[in-house]
Formats: sequence, structure tokens, C-alpha cells
Amino acid sequence: SELFQRQSVTVNAQERMEIFHEITSYMNDQVYYIGFWDDPDIWIMNKRVTGYKFSGVTQFYNIMEWDVTD
Repeated sequence: SELFQRQSVTVNAQERMEIFHEITSYMNDQVYYIGFWDDPDIWIMNKRVTGYKFSGVTQFYNIMEWDVTD
């Protein structure tokens, strides 16, 4: 908290950068991080669309093969 206060009133760019280096060093040593990521790929495709294939990389990887029937 003190480091954030100090950087907010520091005008010199080099000094401010050094303060941020202190902040990131402190965070690296003291802050624990557990990342949770949920990225569901939910797609709804009309029955008229043909030729599509679902991919874990991108939903449009074979878009040139898509077609729409009557």
C-alpha cells in the first residue's frame, strides 16, 4: 500500500519505474494466485447449415465448407 501511495506522487519516470519494480517483486514474493478459467464453447447451429465441424481451436476453421440448404 505504501509503495502504491509513493508511486502516485512520484513525478520522475525512472524513480516511478523503480517503485513499480519493487511492487512487482513484492507481489511475486507475497501474493498467491490460483487461476480458474472457464471458457465454455456453446454454439447453436441452424439445421439448414451444413458442412460445419466444431473445433477446440476456432469455431470458424472450416467456414469455407459451410453451406445453407433450403
